[in-house]
Amino acid sequence: MRQSDIKKQFETADTADFPDRAKLLLMCVNKTVEWPHLTLLDAVRYSWKVSPDRADGADYVLAVAYGLILGVYEVEKWMAANRENFPDIPEDHGNWKNQKGRYGFRGNKAPKNVWDGYVGKRVPDEWRNHGAPIRYVHC
Repeated sequence: MRQSDIKKQFETADTADFPDRAKLLLMCVNKTVEWPHLTLLDAVRYSWKVSPDRADGADYVLAVAYGLILGVYEVEKWMAANRENFPDIPEDHGNWKNQKGRYGFRGNKAPKNVWDGYVGKRVPDEWRNHGAPIRYVHC
């Protein structure tokens, strides 16, 4: 998806509801969302400076680009970001020598009702534009 398309969709999108009980991890994929050889799941699941214990407390990971939620995923397991754990990540995205302290997850698309509740919606203003590529919501 192109940046201009995402920004255009953002302008008319409804704002997502993040209820107090929702434990979410917002991951900014601005830099990788347009890479043609990466799926959205690959863009969001690999190479983040997260606390694995804290990230494990999230019910869902949301792939966010330019304030718009593009995908929602359930996490099976957080793992060190290395070639052994992520052999299917493309070489140019792997950046294998610079992954110390970074993690990724193995996971799947969230159930349809969860996916439909978030995808295509804006991140609420209080959870956007804080300069960090990762935001923990209620976790």
